[in-house]
Amino acid sequence: MSTTVLVDLADKFGTDTAERFVRAFADLWPVRRKRIHTAIHTRDIEAAMDAVLALRSGAMMAGAGPLARHTDLLCTTLLAPGTPGWADASRLLEALDDLGEGTVEILRGCAGR
Repeated sequence: MSTTVLVDLADKFGTDTAERFVRAFADLWPVRRKRIHTAIHTRDIEAAMDAVLALRSGAMMAGAGPLARHTDLLCTTLLAPGTPGWADASRLLEALDDLGEGTVEILRGCAGR
């Protein structure tokens, strides 16, 4: 987790905007998590990629490098040649959940909530 990214965000757009972004990211985590789980368990590649890429973008903006890197791993797994690696993607979900929860905890601490 890089707080430098959040400091840069606050410098560029103001502290209030950065705090709103952090709160929104944290509040959206359960929805994003559920979308990814559902898409992978139902083997919906379009929904899975959409959900994973949305989480990746937000994680990068929040400075959550480990979470962003894990979404890259999920993308690589889903886009592997041949059929998507659904079983492999399913196995990656537990680590995604742990990284997401840890990220949200850190971000909420940064936002004072």
